[in-house]
Amino acid sequence: MQKLCNKESYALWRSQTLRSLMLPICFSIRSFSLMATKNKGILSYGFLCFMLFNLSTAWAQPPENGEAAERQMEVLENPISSDTSKRLLLNLEDAVLKKDWSKFERSVKKKNPEVDFKQFPFIKYEIDTTQIGYIFKGEQIPDEILDMPLWVLNHPSGKKTTTLRELSDKKFLVLDFWARWCSPCVASMNKWEEILPRVQDHIRVVGVHVAADHEASLTIKQRNWQTVQILGAEAFILSRYFTRWSFVGPSAWIRDGKLFGISSAGLKSYDFIFQLANGEIDALPQEAEWSHSR
Repeated sequence: MQKLCNKESYALWRSQTLRSLMLPICFSIRSFSLMATKNKGILSYGFLCFMLFNLSTAWAQPPENGEAAERQMEVLENPISSDTSKRLLLNLEDAVLKKDWSKFERSVKKKNPEVDFKQFPFIKYEIDTTQIGYIFKGEQIPDEILDMPLWVLNHPSGKKTTTLRELSDKKFLVLDFWARWCSPCVASMNKWEEILPRVQDHIRVVGVHVAADHEASLTIKQRNWQTVQILGAEAFILSRYFTRWSFVGPSAWIRDGKLFGISSAGLKSYDFIFQLANGEIDALPQEAEWSHSR
């Protein structure tokens, strides 16, 4: 309801603003018309004002229902979502731009001599949103994403690569997006490490590191995390695809090959995790949902 009220207020503001701009125009046209051609310009003046005022009124009309309002504002706030063909883009090979930052390795080594740049080259990743779209809650995850090879650490079988499909062997697969520089993200991973022994029969938690790869290796060793961790370009693809804007912090929940929902980091209560694992509830509570996914 609040969103709809905001949308109607926006429409009213837009209408009032347009009318305030049109009134001087209309009176200027009328004055000019009277001065130049006396009564001959009145007809054209009247027709112009009539059309402009009707246009502003049409723009100000509130949508017939909340769903229409959501679609209207979605176009204004995020034009790409109005084009399904763009939202469904899956050009995975061209989705990530890679920049060689090896020139900074020496300075990093001075502060962190244990970094292994042979295993974790210093590469800066940037997502190209013109090559890959995103998913909405409740939608089926395409095979291209489920079967995309993923570079991982901490795999229980010692694997270096895996897929989301292989990781989806429990009731829920949770992808927790994080970066070393994001304190709430690190705290979220710490919380999952604490909770996991109590829910691991029903939930598999996988960290998705969205930053330079060597930073992930440092943090994982320093904090002794045991959860599977996804690194590399594919981590950025997953972040873009599930969070829409390549955010770190939220956790994407996957069930039966669909996006079940996205929860926020830094919550006051994590009871909903146990309730979902035990089948007591069948949806993320509103207070736990990530605001951008609603």
